Amino acid sequence: MNEKIVYAPAPAPVYAPAPVYAPAPVYAPPAPVAVPVPTPSVAVEQPKPGLTVGEAAVAVGATMALKGIMDAIAPSPEKVLENNMRQDERKLDQQV
Repeated sequence: MNEKIVYAPAPAPVYAPAPVYAPAPVYAPPAPVAVPVPTPSVAVEQPKPGLTVGEAAVAVGATMALKGIMDAIAPSPEKVLENNMRQDERKLDQQV
């Protein structure tokens, strides 16, 4: 048996070109931040104080009086229902 083994020739080497890289980006230094300088505020006139205790008491009294007058002229629906319930309860108490 004189068989001769024949091998295929080795493939030719393949050379790839060198990779091309993009140039590195150039970063600029951060821009300076301008800090506003606070200016002193100028008060043209003094702020007015709030209500005094007396003024607040008068305002509350006037508001309550006005609400009483408004309820006498045109009572709110809640007030009407409350009054009707009271009248019904009185009638039931009288029937017993």
